[in-house]
Amino acid sequence: MSAVRKPQTGAGTVDVIDEVGKIVSKIAGIQLGERQRSMVETRLRKRMLRLQVDDLDDYWQYFQMHQAEEVDVLVSILTTHHTYFFREFAHFEYLEAKALPALISHARSRPDKTLRVWSAACSTGQEAYSLAMFLQVQLARLAPDVKFKIFATDVDAESVRVAKNGVYNQKEIAEVPLSLLGNHWAKGTGDIANFVKARSSIKATCRFETFNLLNFGSALKGEIFDIIFCRNVFIYFKSEQIKAISENFIRCLQPYGYLITGISETLKGMDLPLETDGPSVYVVKGKKPAAAKAPLPTPRNPASAVAKPVAAPSPAVLRVLCVDDSPSILTLMKQVLSPQDGFQVVGTAGNGVEAKQFLQANKVDVVTLDIHMPVETGIEYLQKNFSAHHPPVVMISSVSRDNADLAFKALSLGAADYIEKPALTNLKERGDEIRMKLRCAHRNGRSEAPLALAKSLAKAQTITGVADKIRLVLVNFSDAKKLASFLKELDGAQPATVVLMQGAKDALAEMAKALPVISGKPYQHLEAIDAKLNANAFYIADFATAFSKLRSLYAGCPTAIAVFGELSNQAATQVSEWRGAQILLEDLAKDHTPKVLLAKVTDIVPATSFGYMTSEFFGRLK
Repeated sequence: MSAVRKPQTGAGTVDVIDEVGKIVSKIAGIQLGERQRSMVETRLRKRMLRLQVDDLDDYWQYFQMHQAEEVDVLVSILTTHHTYFFREFAHFEYLEAKALPALISHARSRPDKTLRVWSAACSTGQEAYSLAMFLQVQLARLAPDVKFKIFATDVDAESVRVAKNGVYNQKEIAEVPLSLLGNHWAKGTGDIANFVKARSSIKATCRFETFNLLNFGSALKGEIFDIIFCRNVFIYFKSEQIKAISENFIRCLQPYGYLITGISETLKGMDLPLETDGPSVYVVKGKKPAAAKAPLPTPRNPASAVAKPVAAPSPAVLRVLCVDDSPSILTLMKQVLSPQDGFQVVGTAGNGVEAKQFLQANKVDVVTLDIHMPVETGIEYLQKNFSAHHPPVVMISSVSRDNADLAFKALSLGAADYIEKPALTNLKERGDEIRMKLRCAHRNGRSEAPLALAKSLAKAQTITGVADKIRLVLVNFSDAKKLASFLKELDGAQPATVVLMQGAKDALAEMAKALPVISGKPYQHLEAIDAKLNANAFYIADFATAFSKLRSLYAGCPTAIAVFGELSNQAATQVSEWRGAQILLEDLAKDHTPKVLLAKVTDIVPATSFGYMTSEFFGRLK
């Protein structure tokens, strides 16, 4: 608990955290009471670090001297900005299935044929641009003659500035379904090569302004909207404020319009003239739009244009085939794709050959496909089997979508989208992305437009400074075949790679002769190690005699350790003591890894991913 502070303000004892909360609450209208105290203090102390102010007394004095500017800063840092593209995707699905078909006929009856949408808590703009991308796709298909405009507001002027600028880290748009991404983003160059900027195709449809929901005033200039989004902001208001804001929203809403709040928010019990029509979707009582079928598309130029077909409605439950050689990933996918979320995993396969056999005997709606698999990889499967009649395919792989050779190749061969594999630590967030992209892939199929952007964002995987890096591969004699496949992937400049045999010293000479034949790479048998090894060279040695020496020689150097099969307790302890190393364990159906090593493991993946993941690790370290 924070101590009560006593700055020299002439007002006696002041609790600075409490005062700051009250100031921002009064201006922004959000609740910053005792329950939010910890959050207020955490964010305020980050502000103090930037100001190089050590304690709250000094900050309060600074605040008194810079009150006008500091109030704007406090509003910015204490209003929540956790947002991302296509958050709470169920609302976009609702718009597609129900709201847009009902609203299009109304928009067509107006002289300007324009739908008007208000994103009333737009934060840094992701919601507004998501709506713009979504409406571009849906209206092009349902009603090309209808336009749209988005009014986007937020109480924080800095957030609005970011939204107007329309520049985001490319990792943010990686979560956008490719069928919705379109050609709306331009890649940065030079110092901003990792960023993308919204093109005018969506930017021109959005108008951003600073706006306080507690003070409607005349800022809206009598505008009336078909859809109002006000999501995940009511949780910070008091009930009487929520009611007052909602009443103002109703005055700004077409009689047949839709008010959409956050999934975790409700307007029930507030004596408002509203009724629910979907997941946190509200319509005015007695004005509920009649159920509407998807309207027939109207070409912009009926004499020459061809109407785009309307997508068939999605089934209640999407049937999914998951293709992956990782037992852990298949288990996670069954958790992510549950019947309560509208999915059913009807089958699994460990490689492309098994996937083809399953599809010959079973019908599915969508397929998830790994890249690195034994027998037949995901890339090989697409090359042999993908056609216009194949169910939509979404790649789910440990390969980063930034990898130029593999991720882009999968997309160019027909995959509808690409997702990096989930882990237990990010299952919820990645699960939302997986479900969203599977639904979009099923409804919209594959889109050619974003492939150019995907290619421009991809980066070739290169490794620099190979002389001061090392890759260790721990194997048992029985792992020779899997080891050969792993080693064949190591092309281009590579650090020294040492295959360390466990408990098979007498077999080293035989293995040293066999490895060049099965992997196509020459090997040196290390019996003594006196100095760092040569880059771009491959070695084989006994784990018991070589590991400690290598750890001493390469202390502090980038190191990747890939473990095939299981380790003894003694070997696991030694591996765990190599500080800063990337440690990859093979994903086995039954894992008996000693606990001492589990705490240090970077990831548990199929052995087929070892080559890519170790090279990607080295490529990130310059």
